[in-house]
Amino acid sequence: MVYRGIVFAFFVVVVACLLPPSYSHADHGFSLDGSNKFHDPQFVGDKEHIQEHLQEVAGDIDASEMTQEEYEFHFFKLHDADNDGRLDGLEILAALTHEVPYDKDSGISLEEEIEIQVKRAEESIDKILKQDDFNRDGYLSYLEYTVARRRGEAATLDKELDEDF
Repeated sequence: MVYRGIVFAFFVVVVACLLPPSYSHADHGFSLDGSNKFHDPQFVGDKEHIQEHLQEVAGDIDASEMTQEEYEFHFFKLHDADNDGRLDGLEILAALTHEVPYDKDSGISLEEEIEIQVKRAEESIDKILKQDDFNRDGYLSYLEYTVARRRGEAATLDKELDEDF
């Protein structure tokens, strides 16, 4: 499968960039677990993460006054590498893999850990595209992303309300 080969190669590069430290450029507190992180408001609205990337591309911007919607917009825009208004599988992978933990004392070799993380990445990307790519073109447009975010917020609210009763 060509897609798996591309994901594996990309992931090898990501993991290689992580060594010797066990995390990438910042510890944002998230890892690949096969879930749809785009429905997680803490992941998409991670102010430290957005601020870090905004400084990389736009210099000294204070993101502390942004609304949640502005954070979500910048999250999407900062990960749209080719600036086409859509996230493809590799751009989604890049958005998800700011933190890829590797514990060298875990007894798992780096190669095994890469294989595990590639599988999790595939599961996460497939889940995001299955749930959120409404027109099934293989990309996540900004409209699809925002609609999915609102659905995720509604599901979280429903879950919280169910727990209260």
